[in-house]
Amino acid sequence: MTAVDTRFEPDRLELPAGQEVQVEIRNEGSGTHDFTIEWLDPSTGPTQGGEVANATFTIPDGETSFESTLHPGL
Repeated sequence: MTAVDTRFEPDRLELPAGQEVQVEIRNEGSGTHDFTIEWLDPSTGPTQGGEVANATFTIPDGETSFESTLHPGL
């Protein structure tokens, strides 16, 4: 997954519930980003442009949204 300025690419992930996954996030933008799922508590913490971070979590049932808490709406 890539963070570029005002978006994540892709902006949607479809993963099977119950599986533990590790998502790699590459910040290819110029700003600072993070990847966070608020109620599951995984977060990469802030990453600068050019950095790579990972988030590991177990996929819950149903739909879950992720965001950059540093850029609401991203």
